[in-house]
Amino acid sequence: MSRRARTLAPRSITSLDPERRNAILLIAGIGIVIGLALALVAYGYYNDRIAPKHETVLKVGKREFDYAFFERRVRAEIELGRISQGNIANGLSFVFAVLEREELVRQAAKSSGVTASAEEVEEQIRKSLSLSEGISRDGFAENYRYELLRLKLSPDEYGESARAQVLEAKLRAQLAAAAPAQTDFVSMRLIQVASLEEAQQARQRIERDEFGNLSNSFGVVATEVSRHASSETGGEMGWRARGSLSTKVEEVAFSLTGLSDVIEANGSFFLLYVRGTAVRDVGEEDRDEIGQQGLANLLTKTRDELGSEIVATEEQLQRLVISLNRSFG
Repeated sequence: MSRRARTLAPRSITSLDPERRNAILLIAGIGIVIGLALALVAYGYYNDRIAPKHETVLKVGKREFDYAFFERRVRAEIELGRISQGNIANGLSFVFAVLEREELVRQAAKSSGVTASAEEVEEQIRKSLSLSEGISRDGFAENYRYELLRLKLSPDEYGESARAQVLEAKLRAQLAAAAPAQTDFVSMRLIQVASLEEAQQARQRIERDEFGNLSNSFGVVATEVSRHASSETGGEMGWRARGSLSTKVEEVAFSLTGLSDVIEANGSFFLLYVRGTAVRDVGEEDRDEIGQQGLANLLTKTRDELGSEIVATEEQLQRLVISLNRSFG
């Protein structure tokens, strides 16, 4: 037994003859070199192809959105026709805004105790797919599967977006329902421009009163320079209920009569011409406007509390534009 054990004992490499020992060392060395080369290739592939996909491009509160997800959403928006294939670069800011809004809605809804059931999310998906109410479960599943394949989104990603739409509608309805039966209204015109200089120049033109009275002058200038939807009617806003205007604009609107100073709010500059105020009944259209503006105010407040930041680099965005142009060009 002891003789056999000695026979089976492994031999030390130092006990081998020099020629055989050198051959073994050479083969081991080649193996190590090949292993290192493969490791370097794998590391380079990870750094060049995989790691960039997981880099954060957007932060909203504690939620981080990575490059890969952002790319999928951009591609989906192109497929849906919401981004022009000929102007993909400008479409990126649109997708950033969509993702930010969806997350702010989810967080605002959580703080407000508003939830969305699975049935409500499915109903929203059916609406998005323009499916008839009588379609079968199998028909719904087939259409949903096709849409996921077309947009290259997972069910969780598509469903999360649909859920945000449900929550947004419920928040808006909740805020609208909270409006009183009667409230203060203001009769006014409005001008919105992009810079302080534009606003100051517009105000100087109005003050010159070239058209008989300040209201008429305001309307002419609004038609020419305002970027607000009301520019087509000379900045005419009619009677607006308290709660239906952005906070800073509303504070000024209910505090004066006549031409306002320049108001800076939400990245724009405003001028108002206030004709007067009155207490009036709140109609359905007024209620909808209060709900819409209330939601905007809530999301702004949520953004201020949680924070939101686009952290994508210029290199990342250029890489994405090049990739998308190759795909859709």
